[in-house]
Amino acid sequence: MRGPVPHVGGEMGARLNHFLDACPPGERARILERTREVHARLADWAKPYGIFPPVRFPAIAISMAAAAPWLGAGPLVEMAMIPTWIYAIDDAFDQRVFTAVERAPRVARYAAIAAGRLRPPAGDAYASALEELTARLAAYPQWRACSGDWAANCRRMLAGMAFECDVADRIRAGGAAPSLRTYLQHGLHSIGVPLYLTGAWVIDSCPEADAHLEALRRLARAAGRAVRLANDLRTHEKEAGEGNLNAIMLLRRTEPEAAARSVQRRLRAAMRRLLASEGANLPIRSAEMVLRVTRFAVDLYADHDYHTIPPERILAP
Repeated sequence: MRGPVPHVGGEMGARLNHFLDACPPGERARILERTREVHARLADWAKPYGIFPPVRFPAIAISMAAAAPWLGAGPLVEMAMIPTWIYAIDDAFDQRVFTAVERAPRVARYAAIAAGRLRPPAGDAYASALEELTARLAAYPQWRACSGDWAANCRRMLAGMAFECDVADRIRAGGAAPSLRTYLQHGLHSIGVPLYLTGAWVIDSCPEADAHLEALRRLARAAGRAVRLANDLRTHEKEAGEGNLNAIMLLRRTEPEAAARSVQRRLRAAMRRLLASEGANLPIRSAEMVLRVTRFAVDLYADHDYHTIPPERILAP
């Protein structure tokens, strides 16, 4: 399961993703075929909720197909529902759909729904979609072992999103910025990777996973840190324009280019740690899935933004 550290910048020409290019031809063809199936079915699921931007569906679909090419389209669609919801709720925080006084109650509400302690209130599509995701996961055999992690990671993710909004508001009012370390402690969860991976493990239901959950949790946190750094490298200009928090912003006591190089070095180190970690050596599908989706996401962020990549780059035959 080891492999090279993904590239973190540079020209790619007509390529979509270095990870995908490195796959054997048969596997790559299967990933692209699954991507088209997942995309169509994901769009059908998402439409009635009215909160999920379709522009992201192709990138989500191919990420799921690349993460677990051994699965059929049905399970991959359910996996894709999770980041679809994560992106939508992140947008709601970033775009200040929720006011400052609403943030903490929203975090508590959605965390309670993920834990099965609360039914969604009428008219809250985010809550209804989360309840559906949780119910779908509960039908899998791995749910019993991972249900606590699902609820806890949902709470950590939402709390991280609220933290970033609160801090950005404070900085705009002249307050102090957090340290990069504090930001990344929240950011590795707010990027949604540990929550997604918990749901993906449940859906895959690898029989050996129960015996290695603590190692998998460490691996998920390491993956979250790497994807957060890759995301910040790609999206910092957009987020600066929106007034949102970003690792590069926190390092801009120096020149912007130097800040970006510093984040890039941290990303390379994070990927080396991920690939050399205890979890990366686990001979189980659950660990392979973490490495695959992290490599794919870091490679994609090197040249594209999940929010804006043209769908035809992914869906064209």
